[in-house]
Amino acid sequence: MGCQCLYQQFKEKAEAVSARVYRVASPQEAVQKIAGLVKGERDKRDQDFLTVWALSSLFSGINLDSVLADIGPVIFTDMEHHADEAFIGIAEADLAIAETGTLVQDATDLNQRLATMFPYINILVARTSSLVPTFADALNSFAAEMPGYLAFITGPSRTADIENVLAIGVHGPEHLWIILIDDEGGEILGE
Repeated sequence: MGCQCLYQQFKEKAEAVSARVYRVASPQEAVQKIAGLVKGERDKRDQDFLTVWALSSLFSGINLDSVLADIGPVIFTDMEHHADEAFIGIAEADLAIAETGTLVQDATDLNQRLATMFPYINILVARTSSLVPTFADALNSFAAEMPGYLAFITGPSRTADIENVLAIGVHGPEHLWIILIDDEGGEILGE
């Protein structure tokens, strides 16, 4: 199954559980997309808010200060002191599972974990080359070394009571926005 088919399947499954999915051509374009999304949310609410961003090597070499200058305060470190007051949290996922629309994140790093758990809106980025067809493929990719904390994220936080009344955002982010980034080669894991 090619990248385009896996992407389409992932997008359909993720959007079916209330996530928004975007696809961009490069990490630089992803940063611009993130800045636009955050600025749009700030303009919609007509107020500033805190954004936390657990940086990864995906964005090394990009001058984030110049791109993010218009979006309000952004914290890149010490999430334990800022994540609970942040409105938007940004982090990278390691894999994307097409069959379920799930993102898989090695969240052993505390900043990664907190940036995805507390804020009202969670923006997760992943490479399209990290798309795998099935849950089993995702687990197999960690077979050699299982991380200390592995998170599976499917849509925004949701729970239902005994009468099946669904509540969104009770135990975590109320919104999940996913940005998949193409890269040179674009090979899909498992192909």
